[in-house]
Amino acid sequence: MDMKTLIELYDERAIENVLGPETFRPEKVCYLCPPEIARDRQKHLILRSFFAHRGLDIKLEFAETSLYNSEAIFQQMKAIAARSEDCALDVTGGTDAALFAAGMFCRESGIPTFTYSRKQNRFYNISNAAFADNLMCRLVYQVEDFFKMTGGTRSAKGAWITVLYLPTWIRSIPFSGSF
Repeated sequence: MDMKTLIELYDERAIENVLGPETFRPEKVCYLCPPEIARDRQKHLILRSFFAHRGLDIKLEFAETSLYNSEAIFQQMKAIAARSEDCALDVTGGTDAALFAAGMFCRESGIPTFTYSRKQNRFYNISNAAFADNLMCRLVYQVEDFFKMTGGTRSAKGAWITVLYLPTWIRSIPFSGSF
């Protein structure tokens, strides 16, 4: 398949956001993500920098949607597909609502849909994606790559420094005390 656009369900686990794009190398990846990620330019820069580090020139888009409203996700998928050509959908990760919406979208559109299994280290055809069926993931990552995919940088002395991005629900928990 000549995939030009990959619709990707944004996940807090960085690896889930890069395996599909790096394996299938579309021209464009459109991440369906919650508002705080869609507006977070630092997160966008981290992904762009990671792909550049890996030698990939992929156009990235971030489409805002609620990850808990299947109708909103479904409508966003339809809008992306309407303005993009040769789409495929990677349903790795994501919420139950996103997976439900993906099923509706896949059924209505016929767009190739696939997933990745960490346990099997393989991609699998969900619908119309024979190119992904039982495909072994042969990507190799070094420690440096994992730091880069999460926004890490090197200090002047060469040590890796990373910023811990905590989910919003954890940041909202009041904390008092000391460590």
